[in-house]
Amino acid sequence: MPNQARGNWSNRLEFLFSCIGVTVGLGNIWRFPYICYKNGGGAFFIPYFLFLFLIGTPCVFLQFSYAQYSNLGPGNIWECCPLFRGVGYGMMTLTFIVGMYYDVILSWTLYYFGKSFFPTIPWTTCGNEWNTAHCSTRTQMATNGSGNNSILINSTTYGVYANLNITQKTPPEEFWENNVLQLTEGIQILGTIRWELLLGVLATSIVIFLCLIKGIHSSGKVMYVMTTIPYVFLTALLVRGLTLPGSLQGLKYYMVPRWEELLKLS
Repeated sequence: MPNQARGNWSNRLEFLFSCIGVTVGLGNIWRFPYICYKNGGGAFFIPYFLFLFLIGTPCVFLQFSYAQYSNLGPGNIWECCPLFRGVGYGMMTLTFIVGMYYDVILSWTLYYFGKSFFPTIPWTTCGNEWNTAHCSTRTQMATNGSGNNSILINSTTYGVYANLNITQKTPPEEFWENNVLQLTEGIQILGTIRWELLLGVLATSIVIFLCLIKGIHSSGKVMYVMTTIPYVFLTALLVRGLTLPGSLQGLKYYMVPRWEELLKLS
């Protein structure tokens, strides 16, 4: 019998928005395109859709049917089969771990958001305190230092990278590695506490706590906003990332393989 002590959704729309908010996340924006591009491009969709229908869809159906009908949490839902009770506790452990690293990712987002209000966006130029002598803009990396765009390119794509100074990095790369993360020489060197990021993690943790403090009654209302805001931001960035001068060239730089761009410069 369903546990009547647990809270319920106020209406079906809250449940729908919550499902969308859980299903569509950062991984859909940054991880999936990277995995797709790295593993054959369009060919990656063949195993993707295969396992989507064989594994993904049945798992979602199981969650939407048995889990919702039982009205139990992951720790108690396997009372029908105690042998699988560890699956529920594993789900809670995994959710705790995912929550921690997503807090860190959100703190990075807040850090970038704060820095974007500067008159000059820090990750667009070299010459900052975190930049090294290897920092170069895309224009500088496309030249060979003699004032022209002639780059020696062999007949294979490997020759392209062989003739480039691979130690050169763009300002966004150095901002990320040297300022945001402050990478050290190895895991044995911990470095110092990043107080800005620590405050960001604290802020995101407080917001998440306030969103979940009343359980499903508060989180259901929050999903109205949390589900729609990412799409609003992405649309705004796309309209901004297409209206600014040189934005199409910038998108092309990241979307087209580097060796194709270099071949056109030769």
